Amino acid sequence: MKRPKTKKIISIFFILAMAGAVFTACSKDDDPADAKANVKFTITVNGADSNDQVDFL
Repeated sequence: MKRPKTKKIISIFFILAMAGAVFTACSKDDDPADAKANVKFTITVNGADSNDQVDFL
């Protein structure tokens, strides 16, 4: 008879932990307004010369 009660307690704990993780990760309090991300991409195109045009959307 103790197994269903234990499963219920574990399920409730798991749901509360997941909800806490989502709300903590999604808060905007710790993100500064002027935050910038520097990203550099290197792309190699085979069969193209310097006059070809490449567009990225």
